[in-house]
Amino acid sequence: MVTPSPLHRSHHITDTHTRSLLHFRPATCSFRPPCKIDCAFSLQTLSLLPSLAIMRNCHSLRPGQHLADRYPIHVRYAATEIENAKSARARGSYLRVSFKNTRETAQAINGWKVTRALQYLENVKNHAEAVPMRRYAGSTGRTAQGKQFGVSKARWPVKSAEFILSLLKNAEANADTKGLDTSNLIVKHIQVNQAPKQRRRTYRAHGRINPYMSNPCHIEMILTEGEEVVQKAPEAVAREGARLNTRQRAQRNRRAITAA
Repeated sequence: MVTPSPLHRSHHITDTHTRSLLHFRPATCSFRPPCKIDCAFSLQTLSLLPSLAIMRNCHSLRPGQHLADRYPIHVRYAATEIENAKSARARGSYLRVSFKNTRETAQAINGWKVTRALQYLENVKNHAEAVPMRRYAGSTGRTAQGKQFGVSKARWPVKSAEFILSLLKNAEANADTKGLDTSNLIVKHIQVNQAPKQRRRTYRAHGRINPYMSNPCHIEMILTEGEEVVQKAPEAVAREGARLNTRQRAQRNRRAITAA
């Protein structure tokens, strides 16, 4: 029988409980903190922070407040020059989906408007549009759907499209929460990195054993509002024309005479 923790009998933590908090194991301890802990705020992270301060703050949280809000975990993105206040972000780690196919799918929508990217990924799932295979194109068949991207090798990675589509909708919802214009969002940054491979084995003829590994990946994306295109003022156009050399002015005059 597991002995109840002293934390059940008292809300105050003394120094005598430090040892039990530092060696907190949920399999043998019946203590559950009276607050919600996000999945990103793991028990391993809990043991690394000052245990006494955290457990004291568990009892001082407001209703609906998360412990991770008091101790935020900052995630680093590859694109550091994009302003956080004017962008929305989403990421997924250790996703069980092909790294190579996901990388090609992500690069296909890089720089697109979010509305077009969402429709494109739905079309990929329905085999109405294909993903151009540019870097990882080994043993890829040819299809006429690659013509719109200027390539002949293309595929329909349905699983990769589903994962990126889910993250894209998540980032769009984050943008809506921030008050950004969701109808004018563009995919400013999207990146796919390799995750640690997961090992299995396959049994071959003559007693041989070969590796049978999966290739998961990390995906991160940043959405920003599209920049408004402003026409140049007539004075600016006139100043640009004043900086033309003799040959350029002659070509401009010749085009004007021909057009007349």
